[in-house]
Amino acid sequence: MSTAARTLSTAAAPNRLQTAVSTLANEALALVGALLQPGKVLADVDQMGKLLAAANALDERDPVRARLLRRRASAIGLN
Repeated sequence: MSTAARTLSTAAAPNRLQTAVSTLANEALALVGALLQPGKVLADVDQMGKLLAAANALDERDPVRARLLRRRASAIGLN
């Protein structure tokens, strides 16, 4: 491995570590939030299921609208 390659990989390591720790912290916060509010999780899952069922029903007639409903359903868990 060249010196330049070692320098670049070493410089990127703290950034990768920081990103990994940040991601882990965000996941832990999401888990704690879900454990403290199980009703919200169930409501979100129910809403996602309804949107996906509506999207499946629209698939043949209106694929653009079905895609929009699927996108909205996938974003529910991210809020």
